[in-house]
Amino acid sequence: MKKFFSLIAASLVAMTMSAQSVSFAHADGTVVENGSTLTMSTLEDSGFGYQIPLEDIGILNGNAAQEVILRLSADEIPSGDFQCCFPSTCQMLQAGTPLNLKANLKANELKMIKNTEWMVVEEEYGTTTVKFELVVDDEVVSAITIDFVYSDPAGINEVKVEDANAPVYNIAGQRVGANANGLLIKNGKKILVK
Repeated sequence: MKKFFSLIAASLVAMTMSAQSVSFAHADGTVVENGSTLTMSTLEDSGFGYQIPLEDIGILNGNAAQEVILRLSADEIPSGDFQCCFPSTCQMLQAGTPLNLKANLKANELKMIKNTEWMVVEEEYGTTTVKFELVVDDEVVSAITIDFVYSDPAGINEVKVEDANAPVYNIAGQRVGANANGLLIKNGKKILVK
């Protein structure tokens, strides 16, 4: 009887492990760590408008064939539309409403997520954050977050203003007055004052 329960327990563990072995991966098979946040920011002209595509992300199935649901959700899509095509069905993601796409994956299959992109409105810059989840037997087994970023290519990200009242040091590291001459250090930079 003890062997029978051990056999059942081992079978349950094996079934759980096969469901858990589904993960997000790159085209070369490298697994994307569960809980990761990735950024996509390459702007492409599709001929119909601009888009920021999902690049190099797929679903890597474990050693047993199974049905996998790819669930996408976004709290906000600031402009344009977000489309996902998986495995062969293309659907639009609506903010606040999860999108579920089912696929039957073979054992050890890597199925790439293709034709998935944020179709942006030109010059309406912003970020769309999409949560990607893999669901097997009503359980989320892997989740990643992807930020699709549309930024102004001519934008200035940071302006650094140096402190005019910063202390001044000589080359020996001794603090000197602001009117000192010679090779000095101010704001971390060497300056020559004659």
